Amino acid sequence: MQNDFRELWSVLQWVKPGFLGSLKEFNERYSDPLRLGQRKAAPQPLVAKAQARQAELVRALARVLLRRHKDELGGVLKLPGKRDMIVVCPMTSLQRRVYQRCLRLPDFQLLSRKDEPCSCGGPRKRSECHHRGDGGEERGGGGVLWSSLHPDGLCCPRCPFCVLFPCLTKLQQISNHLELLKPNPRDPPDKQVRDLAFARLALAGDADLAGGVRAASNLLTLGSSEHCGKLRALERLLRQWCGRGDKVLLFSHSVKMLDVLQRFLEARGVSFSRLDGSTSTTTRQALVHGFNSSPSKQVWSLFVLLISTKAGGIGLNLVSANRVIIFDPTWNPAHDLQAQDRSFRFGQTRHVSVYRLVAGGTVEEVVYLRQVYKQQQTNIAIEGATEHRYFSGVQGSKAHQGELFGVANLFQDHSESILSAEIIGRETRQQQQQQQEERRGESSSTKHCLLCRCLVPWHLKDLASHLKHLKPQVESTGRMAQEVRVQEEVE
Repeated sequence: MQNDFRELWSVLQWVKPGFLGSLKEFNERYSDPLRLGQRKAAPQPLVAKAQARQAELVRALARVLLRRHKDELGGVLKLPGKRDMIVVCPMTSLQRRVYQRCLRLPDFQLLSRKDEPCSCGGPRKRSECHHRGDGGEERGGGGVLWSSLHPDGLCCPRCPFCVLFPCLTKLQQISNHLELLKPNPRDPPDKQVRDLAFARLALAGDADLAGGVRAASNLLTLGSSEHCGKLRALERLLRQWCGRGDKVLLFSHSVKMLDVLQRFLEARGVSFSRLDGSTSTTTRQALVHGFNSSPSKQVWSLFVLLISTKAGGIGLNLVSANRVIIFDPTWNPAHDLQAQDRSFRFGQTRHVSVYRLVAGGTVEEVVYLRQVYKQQQTNIAIEGATEHRYFSGVQGSKAHQGELFGVANLFQDHSESILSAEIIGRETRQQQQQQQEERRGESSSTKHCLLCRCLVPWHLKDLASHLKHLKPQVESTGRMAQEVRVQEEVE
């Protein structure tokens, strides 16, 4: 169950047809009550109904589902442990300006304002009337993404939602590195033209600061962390671990981002290898063996392995690594979990620390929070766990989109605050205070994360202090530093 309850029903329907009834019956009896009962503001009768249906579903699944966790193993098979940490990385001032500029572009306005009354004065919404994107200044003209999908200038049946994925991709690119906005010389010429047109709109007056609107080739430009919040965090983390015997797996689902990370490591003289979709099968195994066998405390030893999340997130055994960095979260939590399990698997002899880098105040926070939501739903349905009701939103319910779901939430400007801290951080700190007495005396490595039922510690540290250690020239975060707290390993 990676995304929703329908996946659970589909698997069981394939294994034992009719076991949970039809999809409609399953939704009415289990899915709807469990999802609505997990809502933060759910009334007590609905919560009680959800608990009863949860117990019923868990009993039913016990007859057909057998599941074992790594932490249940003992003896020589017992793993040392794993800690999962979220590092919220504020965007630089340049990234923030570009992000906000994109939200004001016509393509993005088609989506963020789709439910507003149409400017023509009619009774219909903008997305149903004169603002579907079919040309003209009053209809979203001036956009690049919509025009590239509709060269004839005519609307398609999906308008304006046809630009949803392209718009989200652009926001995620800005969150990770501005270089990702620029045209890739390896792409087809027509795509390069489209990307160049968008880069000019997005970067605008900041193009010179970003190194121009075309792909940079200079090592110093690509290797700089000056205008990338995540690279600033990564730089400090690697500096802490270098020479201590640690080995690092650095994952990204973007090959172009791997190119930037490669230049970043080269500029700092960091020893690394790289594995992506272009790596042949024979080279792949040799690369894995070389990384695992390289002495960890030698200056010349391999320190970092760059990996494409999709190409290297499954099937690899990289137990010599004890540090895992997920540079960019994905919508499906299973992808990130599979990636970190390249290190946290049988044969691992050291404690594994996982760092997820999330760009604060961006759509990436929504992506991460949806991961938390999906993991909670999995724990509720399959494990029978009791999860804290953090969210007002309900997946699949237009009446309860809350802070997570619906198009409008994806295109909100959260640059002045940190969404995950507002939703989770505050209540997490309250829970920690309540449980402080019962946890007194436990070591930090045994504390459990309050986000999900996994064995994950939850160390909260003030962001201002965190940034102070990341880099001396980091910009002042002002009010943001008071609002957000990030999870970081206690060295």
